[in-house]
Amino acid sequence: MFIIHPRIKLFYDLREAITPELALADTYQLMNHINNLSNNSSGWHLPGYSEEEMRENNVFNENGITEYALKEFRGIYEDDGRSIIVSLFDNPIIDNYESVKLENNITYIGQDDIHSNPNRLGKTNISIDLALEKEKFNLKNFIGFIKHLVSHRYSPFIMTDTRGYRLNQKQIFPDRLSAGWMLYLPIEIDPTLVPMAEEIIPVSDKNDKKGSLII
Repeated sequence: MFIIHPRIKLFYDLREAITPELALADTYQLMNHINNLSNNSSGWHLPGYSEEEMRENNVFNENGITEYALKEFRGIYEDDGRSIIVSLFDNPIIDNYESVKLENNITYIGQDDIHSNPNRLGKTNISIDLALEKEKFNLKNFIGFIKHLVSHRYSPFIMTDTRGYRLNQKQIFPDRLSAGWMLYLPIEIDPTLVPMAEEIIPVSDKNDKKGSLII
């Protein structure tokens, strides 16, 4: 089994005061998007003191967010600093040693920048590490995943690195390494200004502001 390991950095402002409930709802949306992309997750978990504890306590189930997850997020939240830092991982549905190779991870950092002027509410920094089977990898679906991230957020910045995997097996320059990255900027970019890009896709954010996904 050949595994592709895309790495995504996502920056945006929620424009609301950060709370455990808001951070959990935001994370829940991310987990659902990843599940739709990977199509092999049986549940998402928070770090625990034992494997049994982690496996038995899902962050969400068929009814949505669990009470366990809400309790844990409230315990992690720092009221004085108005911030939260949490890591989550999923459990692939594969009954063999390969399952650990397909584990996806999210590191979620959200805080209110109370020292800036004006205050920035819900400043969010997210790292997503994916593990996708090459044989099932679909570039169109992956682009759709990035577009979902954009359309549900305000003016996000997104950087994607496929860690050496070649998108469409193409190279920007014949004598250089193949390109395997994407960049989303919350501004409209004229394709003639970036001739080395394979494609520039216009995508609107949550506020219907157009930006550019550069591939």
